[in-house]
Amino acid sequence: MISWPINACIETGLFDDIFVSTDSQEIASVAEAVGAKVLWRPDYLADSYAGTTPVIQEILTNQLAELPDDYWIYMIYPTSPITGALVSNFVNFSEKNAGSFSVSVGKFRNHIQRALGITENQTLQFLNSQYVDSRSQDLEEHFFDAGKLYGANASTWREASSPLLGSPKGFHLPMWATVDIDTEDDWLLAELCFTHLRNV
Repeated sequence: MISWPINACIETGLFDDIFVSTDSQEIASVAEAVGAKVLWRPDYLADSYAGTTPVIQEILTNQLAELPDDYWIYMIYPTSPITGALVSNFVNFSEKNAGSFSVSVGKFRNHIQRALGITENQTLQFLNSQYVDSRSQDLEEHFFDAGKLYGANASTWREASSPLLGSPKGFHLPMWATVDIDTEDDWLLAELCFTHLRNV
């Protein structure tokens, strides 16, 4: 799956270099085979709890320290089912907003104001009962961090604690590109969406 975002970036022709940060020889081999360069990740940033921002900041401090502050850096998650056209649109969107992060977002398909909780004995409870009689079309739409694309200049990355803080700009992704992959079912759904819906 890591070949999807790498190929999408190559397809755009917009990037000077495409890097993959990893501590895995297997991932490195796949990345290099499809045209990316490898930046080896230190052990303390190679577990499942490592955040995106510390990884980028380590690279800017120790591996690509020569990059000027106005150099644009885009972080794309390796399991992103995206196309070159989406990446191009994201880059164009981001570079109109220099000085802040751009973050890919998805729209909640159902209104979160009418969310339900469920107790241990399977009883449903409104999390916010004031909306129990509200019509869906009258409720404000909400968005979530899609965990796919992030963009900012090097200076912004160097100083950030998180791309989600400091009033980032939201780039709305289509539904098929927002699948969050945590389980094998998520993986299957992402493959189906990428294969069958990206050209719809």
